[in-house]
Amino acid sequence: MFTGNLAWCELLAGRPGAARQRLDAFIAGADPDRTWLARPLAVRALIARSDGDLPRAEELAAAALAASPADAFGRLTVWTCLAVLAAIKADAGHPDVAARLAGAAATFAREAELTRLPAVADLIDAAEATARAGLGGDGFTRAWAEGERMTLDQAAGYASRGRGRRQRPSRGWAGLTPTELTVARAVADGLSNPQIAERMFISRRTVATHLTSIFRKLGVTSRAELAATATREGVS
Repeated sequence: MFTGNLAWCELLAGRPGAARQRLDAFIAGADPDRTWLARPLAVRALIARSDGDLPRAEELAAAALAASPADAFGRLTVWTCLAVLAAIKADAGHPDVAARLAGAAATFAREAELTRLPAVADLIDAAEATARAGLGGDGFTRAWAEGERMTLDQAAGYASRGRGRRQRPSRGWAGLTPTELTVARAVADGLSNPQIAERMFISRRTVATHLTSIFRKLGVTSRAELAATATREGVS
């Protein structure tokens, strides 16, 4: 918690480089089974957002939200991670998801009578403004109201499930999950499995599992073939 909060202060103070370095070193050396990583991952997602790397920001924010229920601060951390993900989803062009998550986060803060925390409140406000502009008045009102009816757990589950998942094709680039696309781009960039694991804060075994799925969906048999296909498709 201390490391995440300190890095967040550095980011807000206009020192993203220092925050990035601090978090990357902390996360790389942390034992996921013994360390609360939700807040550091959430702040790292905000740094990726400030860098303009929204795909990575979404991945990190989703990982933070997944880790948040186990955090010592419980529902407050879940709430924070929802606000982070809402702001990133809004920036990434998903105003309906952003409105629902922001609506759920705002309602929790109101009902729990939380003191306004500017860092989190500003994220909710940003998600609300961007989503309202993207959806229009009626669309935003409906999506926000749907979020208001969600508990924190329901909102986290909604964010984890994603929308349109069942309609994803089983083959081709359109069939890749967001995480698989990130791995595929990393391979196209020439990164090794250990380097991908370090970049995405996942294990090397998880990287290998994603690659197996990617190869199957794309019908390729090697990293070189995957990289060539990614370049040809304009994915890299």
